[in-house]
Amino acid sequence: MHALPTIELTFDELEAMRLNDLEGQPQDAAAEQMGVSQSTVQRILVSAHRKVAEALVRGKALQIEGGEIILADNLMRQFRCERCQHIWEVPFGTGQRGRDMTCPACKNPSVHRNNAGPWHTVTTVARTDSALDSEPEFASEPNEDSHISSPEENQ
Repeated sequence: MHALPTIELTFDELEAMRLNDLEGQPQDAAAEQMGVSQSTVQRILVSAHRKVAEALVRGKALQIEGGEIILADNLMRQFRCERCQHIWEVPFGTGQRGRDMTCPACKNPSVHRNNAGPWHTVTTVARTDSALDSEPEFASEPNEDSHISSPEENQ
């Protein structure tokens, strides 16, 4: 099997999509939370939507990176007990994993993560560079690497 060509999705694009598309926040609210203007969020979303569409349609992998970010200081991971439904939070960076925990309320070892990552509890994400205000660049025509292979071709 060969490696898929990749498309880079920036942290800003991921965050804008999370806030607007997944959480349903209007662009002005997403802009306030990200610390940028509404028009910047709109440009970020246009770029993100094109990249995701290209990855889906042309069979490319999305690689999420691009720029330094500052996360809120209060990032917490949330866990839930399967037995008593008790919910509690643990700070990121403690090294504790759900499968190594027991419920603090009933001591049951069947504990599961209630959220999937830090972006579920981030209250502020801000870029440290000025790339936010640049216009996105897009390839207008497919190239020779744009072929979507069938499962038979990948064997």
